[in-house]
Amino acid sequence: MANDRKLKRKQYNAFFEIDKVIEDKKTSPSEIIKDRKLKAAFEKAHDIRKFEIDLYWKRTAYFWTLIAAIFAGYFLLLTTEESKLHQKELYLVLVSSIGAVFSYAWLLAAKGSKFWQENWELHLDMLEDEVTGPLYKIVLEKSDPKEKTNNSKAFSVSRINQWIASFVIAIWIGLILLPITKQLFKLTGAFENNENEKAILLIAIEVIIIAGTYFFVKAMKNATVTDLKEHPESLRIKATQRHTKFRK
Repeated sequence: MANDRKLKRKQYNAFFEIDKVIEDKKTSPSEIIKDRKLKAAFEKAHDIRKFEIDLYWKRTAYFWTLIAAIFAGYFLLLTTEESKLHQKELYLVLVSSIGAVFSYAWLLAAKGSKFWQENWELHLDMLEDEVTGPLYKIVLEKSDPKEKTNNSKAFSVSRINQWIASFVIAIWIGLILLPITKQLFKLTGAFENNENEKAILLIAIEVIIIAGTYFFVKAMKNATVTDLKEHPESLRIKATQRHTKFRK
């Protein structure tokens, strides 16, 4: 069984002997840190953070491969003649639904991986002051007003990944609706003998797609920039301690 309870800063410091290190450093050399839980905890958090980042991109590559294969299957069905494949629209809806599910799973996996990565980053934030100093918390940024196109910017790669996953989900939803709409037009006979109305409808859909893509990219750019403040406010962190016990 696992019981959760909130931790306070003093309790967190007690677990890793942070206060004790601060007191010892007043009268002892800095090498004393090597024999304390603090440095071991810092190194462990650093290693697990690197491990989580590695897992993040391995999971992403896994979903990229699956989704690319599903896209290939969809367009293979789309180019198949209806005389060779009966109920073609049904298979298209089925394959695109599978693609939507896997894309949503990719989005959830990306969010979950980011959560655990941030967990260990916050541990490093709280542990590093007495080990290396605020190395992780200080961000150095080269600012050159002359370079407007080639200069770097603090975009969040993981957020971009999540937005791309959301965009792929939107594409799958569109691909699901495409064969359904086609069948409805066949049933109702809409645009059957009017090529001009059909062309106008296609142009309207294309304009909506282009406009939607533009606003999506613009929103993604604004949402994925990391806000680096010179004097940021303190982070509000919810700390939970898990207790694992054997059942009696």
